[in-house]
Amino acid sequence: MAIQLLFVLSLFVGPFVSIKAAPAGQQTQKARDPYKDILGPIPERKLSQRDLGVDYAVVTVSYANLRDTPSITSNPLLKLARGDILVILGSALSDTWYNVIHVESGQEGWIHSSTVEVNYTQNRKPLVQIPRTATGSSKNPALEVTNDTNRILTLKIEDTRYTFAPHEKQTLNLAPGHYKFIASAPAVIPDFGEESLETGYSYSWRFYIMR
Repeated sequence: MAIQLLFVLSLFVGPFVSIKAAPAGQQTQKARDPYKDILGPIPERKLSQRDLGVDYAVVTVSYANLRDTPSITSNPLLKLARGDILVILGSALSDTWYNVIHVESGQEGWIHSSTVEVNYTQNRKPLVQIPRTATGSSKNPALEVTNDTNRILTLKIEDTRYTFAPHEKQTLNLAPGHYKFIASAPAVIPDFGEESLETGYSYSWRFYIMR
């Protein structure tokens, strides 16, 4: 499971922070949440030179549409402004479309490559293995997820989305298998990666925000 490096993401007029996944029960140093809900469409946004640990794109046109599928005829989800930051979730589709998350809103969608400039990380975030606990049964894996933040967290596992209120805990019962996941919240660099879940084990994920 991928976790985000710890640093302040001073992307715009106010700092962004990163969302991080950790084993439940692990002691962490909490940071003050610096986000203020004042980040509107700002024409002259300045991007930090810090490597974000993920590939990201910056909108270079006056406005662009974030769409729900990689097609110019698909439904526009969000109107983006010049300078908006989009974290890239995977490889480009035919060098034309990127699957992204808009950092400011936490909205996932697709952006056309002609509207953005892509920045590739030289220091990709590390992968860690989340500890698991044997249950001694043949039941499907249980995934305990805790949103240890003061924001609404969206956790996408394959094509299913789960929403967590601030500080909410849910237990998800999934079939064994290998899953891709994306954890996102407004104004936070998302966490994403892959995890294998096996029969007879329980897993605990805790998502929290670090500066």
